Amino acid sequence: MSKTAGNSGFLVLHKAMETVLDREEKYGNAAGLYMMISEVWTSLVGVEIKPQMAPILLASMKLCRQTINENPDNLIDVAGYAEVAARVVNAHLG
Repeated sequence: MSKTAGNSGFLVLHKAMETVLDREEKYGNAAGLYMMISEVWTSLVGVEIKPQMAPILLASMKLCRQTINENPDNLIDVAGYAEVAARVVNAHLG
């Protein structure tokens, strides 16, 4: 049985939301942070990385890690990055 089989989706989402709120308290608004991250990455790779792409790229890294070593923390982080992506999109639309 995989290590993640015993974790319900609700618990993963709940922990992800706790983590997002904790990081927001420590580092401030996600939209501003991911704007900064996207600017740095754009400079490094020479290809435009939009702010809403940054959390998606980080989530893809966690999905790759999950295929190598199943760990519930990877799934929590993927859910958290999805929440952050939504917040970044909403900040840029509003």
